[in-house]
Amino acid sequence: MTTVNNTKDILTVALPVSPILKEFIVATNNKSDIITPQKKDFLWMLVKQHLIVDPEGWKNYNTSDNDSKIYIKLLNCRGHKTMTNQRNKSSNAPGRTKSQEMYIDTTFRYTLSKTGEKVIRDFLSKNFKETFHTFMLASLMANKGESSISIIRRFLVSFDIPEDFITIDMLKKTWQRNMKSAWHRSRQKQFLDYGDMYCAAVH
Repeated sequence: MTTVNNTKDILTVALPVSPILKEFIVATNNKSDIITPQKKDFLWMLVKQHLIVDPEGWKNYNTSDNDSKIYIKLLNCRGHKTMTNQRNKSSNAPGRTKSQEMYIDTTFRYTLSKTGEKVIRDFLSKNFKETFHTFMLASLMANKGESSISIIRRFLVSFDIPEDFITIDMLKKTWQRNMKSAWHRSRQKQFLDYGDMYCAAVH
């Protein structure tokens, strides 16, 4: 579990992340490892949904100083509403759920659960991958003669990511997987479009 930290006199939660993800966040966050979300940001919505009361013995969950981590500022949130899914006990249908309002108070709830850590890491990692893929696609379209390896190196330099944290080959494989998935999605769309045209023609 991730616990509260008083970083630079700001109430935050520390989130362990990979070194490459940390460098990317710092580069896109005004050179700071402290993210300050807005109350309407999707990131803050994720954070507040996974805040819990400190478990007994919470100090044992503190991350080591040697861990790669970022910090997310806890906004003043006293009696703030969020939504959670609860089993609808009034319904006879098994497993049916309904949305229920839950009030979050960061005076007491200021620890991220293990599930919350994973959800937020996945969200931030997805943002990194989308930025990388957009950078690659835009560069290839603007400079059709440039190699993918050259563009990957420019991406690392642009976001101050040392090659010690990730290899060129790893990013190249990530890009190739993305292009392969995009190709399959395109072929699937063509197939569905053709099927629609065929159905329209025979009816």
